[in-house]
Amino acid sequence: MAVFLWTIVIAMAAALTAEILAMGLLAKLLLKRARRISEMKADVQARVQLSRQSVEGLKQSVMQSVEVVRKNGQEMGSTLRVRFRATEAAFEDARRRAQRIGLRLNNEGVQTVEQHQRGEKGTRGGVWEPIRAVSSIVGSVGATLWLLRKVA
Repeated sequence: MAVFLWTIVIAMAAALTAEILAMGLLAKLLLKRARRISEMKADVQARVQLSRQSVEGLKQSVMQSVEVVRKNGQEMGSTLRVRFRATEAAFEDARRRAQRIGLRLNNEGVQTVEQHQRGEKGTRGGVWEPIRAVSSIVGSVGATLWLLRKVA
């Protein structure tokens, strides 16, 4: 019976030794994996830091470009406004002149030299219609410019 007990004690000691050895190997494996994970973490943090710096640089670059585009847009808008106003004023002046010429032709007509020498009134038909058409076109262009100014 004593041999049987000693056999059980030796078997239990062998099992305990195997378990301790397995735990030690498992701990060594876990430490190795933990070290690898911390290296990967450091690598990822470095990459994230570089990416963050790149994004900040791009952000600054884009913000500067947006600011330049905004300023250029404002300058172009003000220049266009000034040009539209000048063009509109020129067309308004041309329209007024055409109206004055039309009124003068309406009242006096167009005289030839012979008619003027004889003191006769002139004719209106052949000259007045083209001037009226030009006046209408100038008015349409003026309205178009007004609409473009409102849109711009």
